[in-house]
Parts: sequence; structure tokens; C-alpha cells
Amino acid sequence: MSHNPTLFEYHGPDNAASKDGLFLERLEIFMEKSLSDIKAFAERELRPYEEVFADFMSKHHLSLTLYLDEEILC
Repeated sequence: MSHNPTLFEYHGPDNAASKDGLFLERLEIFMEKSLSDIKAFAERELRPYEEVFADFMSKHHLSLTLYLDEEILC
């Protein structure tokens, strides 16, 4: 698997990817499984995948934004 640049990449002093060359590969596999789980959940709930995914992303994006703001301000 090749690394595709994203809109957001964290480059801190403890960047796990720099210490472990397979980290990004494992992360990508984990994310694919997570997306598959979200799709299965949406099907069980009889809701469109896009709606469930958007709800998930908006909730977790806010959590990530608040976490990053807190880390930067400390």
C-alpha cells in the first residue's frame, strides 16, 4: 500500500509513523474495517450510510478539534 497525502497529517515529535514503517499500513487497514463496521451498522439501522458516516464524522471531528486546541494551548 502506498501512502496517500491527506488534508491533515500530524507531524509531532512522537509521530508513530516515523518510528514504525508499517504504522500507516496498519492504520489504513483499521480504518477500512471501521468504515465497513459503520456501513453494516447503517444497514442494520435502515439508515443511509452517508447519513451515519456524516453523523460519526461530525461528532468525532469536533472531539479531535477540541483535543488539538487543548494540546496547542497547553
